[in-house]
Amino acid sequence: MGFMEHLDEVRARVIVCLIAFIIIFVSVYMLSIRTFEWNGWTLYYLYPDFYDNIPSQLFEKFKADLLPDGVVLLNIGGIDALVANVKIAMFVSVAICTPIFAWQAAKFFTPAMYPQEKRFLAGIIIPVTILFFIGATFAYSFFTPIALEFFYTFGDAMGVEPTMGVAQFLSWIIMMTLAFGIIFELPVFMAALTKLSVVAADSWKKGWRYAIVAFVIIGGFITPDVSGVTQILVAIPMTLLYFVGIFWATRIEKKAEKNL
Repeated sequence: MGFMEHLDEVRARVIVCLIAFIIIFVSVYMLSIRTFEWNGWTLYYLYPDFYDNIPSQLFEKFKADLLPDGVVLLNIGGIDALVANVKIAMFVSVAICTPIFAWQAAKFFTPAMYPQEKRFLAGIIIPVTILFFIGATFAYSFFTPIALEFFYTFGDAMGVEPTMGVAQFLSWIIMMTLAFGIIFELPVFMAALTKLSVVAADSWKKGWRYAIVAFVIIGGFITPDVSGVTQILVAIPMTLLYFVGIFWATRIEKKAEKNL
């Protein structure tokens, strides 16, 4: 294929992804999840509702799970609630469309790959998905509630009214969920570099001290807490994941040596 043919191929793939995203976004934004009881079973169904839609229901779930007791959410910008609603719809739509995005990307890149590269790519799809889900769950269930509670404890001790903007609350949830989802991909990243003979397993082993320093710095970038508590809460799982990556990279290297 020539350069222009490649561009046409990319455009076709992007159009498919865009159409899928628009369909899902409109569905998520215009529908609500309702329940009804049938023979002792709670069943769920979708019902058209522009206001009490899926994003609004998810936001209520976020407040119930993550917002510290006594903290009041403020619609500071006037349209913050509407913007938050749209952002949640976009976030959910992207999550639902991820398999479609991945499939279209694979259809574009795999024809140029060698068989062993295709096998390696197919082999890491499941670990990548699982690790991202674990990281996002860790952020939502453990890190975010602890961090928010920790922040507002100081305000309560100083007699400051505990308030938070709607946009700030949602941005924190999305940022932490995505950050930890990506952070938990560290073992896959390390294994891939070793598989491609870019970084040897021994180099990962020798660089663990520098890696820990880097993790502490990264924790400082993605958390606003100057006390260092949440910074450490980020660095600890990253360090554990780094050693998982060392183990995985070592196994890959040993397997490659046996096949020589």
